[in-house]
Amino acid sequence: MQIGSDAPAETFTVGTRVCGTLDNYPGTVVAVGETTFDVRWADGMYPITYPVETVMVRRAMPWE
Repeated sequence: MQIGSDAPAETFTVGTRVCGTLDNYPGTVVAVGETTFDVRWADGMYPITYPVETVMVRRAMPWE
C-alpha cells in the first residue's frame, strides 16, 4: 500500500511467507494483531513487529 492511497493494507496470517521489499530477505509471519504483525526473519533471531500498513514487507512469491 502506498502512503496516502485508498488501497487496503495487505493482510497477513500466521505462517505467511514474506520477503523484505528492499533486500528480498525471507521470513515468516509468526503473530498477527489488529494493527501490527510480527515477522521472524530467516536469521531466526527474534520477531520484529511491523504496522499493518508497512511497505517494508511483502508476501513472498511461490518461487521464492
